[in-house]
Amino acid sequence: HIDGRPRHPIPSLSELVDIYERAALPARQAKVIAVVLNTSLLDEDAGRAAIAQAEAETGLPSGDPVRFGAEQLARAVGEAIAARQAQASHA
Repeated sequence: HIDGRPRHPIPSLSELVDIYERAALPARQAKVIAVVLNTSLLDEDAGRAAIAQAEAETGLPSGDPVRFGAEQLARAVGEAIAARQAQASHA
């Protein structure tokens, strides 16, 4: 819930990805390429489980870069940039 307000549930990660991508469309097409979580209030096992759940739900690389490192997320960004450059060179 948002700020403990039960009438304002936080949307699922998949819904948030869709909302973000649709909201960006008037300016330009945007694609979510990773999910970043703040797991600081969870113990290590619960934090890793939350990351695994985010990956399973969205199909996107997920992580907490402050707590567990940013390698997987950086790789996702690099791959997205390379794909976009390849697409632009073929246009």
